[in-house]
Amino acid sequence: MNKKHNKEIIRLLANMENNYPPDDLIITYADYLRYGQNLPYYKYNPTVLECLTDLTIKLWESPKRIARLDLLTTIKQYTSVAHAEAEHSDSHFKKNLISMIYLQIELKPIYFQYLNGYIAASVI
Repeated sequence: MNKKHNKEIIRLLANMENNYPPDDLIITYADYLRYGQNLPYYKYNPTVLECLTDLTIKLWESPKRIARLDLLTTIKQYTSVAHAEAEHSDSHFKKNLISMIYLQIELKPIYFQYLNGYIAASVI
């Protein structure tokens, strides 16, 4: 099987099982590359969202080449899972979200525009 089929099988299994992800699912960027696309198919785990936002903030200004828009998209998709399952009022997540806003304003306005609608609906 090729990589595309493997990813599709993993995505379908995650969607069918609908399990809670383990707390340490995404700790490093390599973990994100492996599991990030499947994260919206898992149930909401606030620790995973916290780790994902921490990772985004840590890597945002790094000289490494990272997919910033993909990280933001994954956060946005996973928070929609959180809203569907339960209201999350985690102050750590909101603090990280505000930090990401400041980083976006400093670097590229396109990222700020991308999350602007979500921020208005979620934080305020």
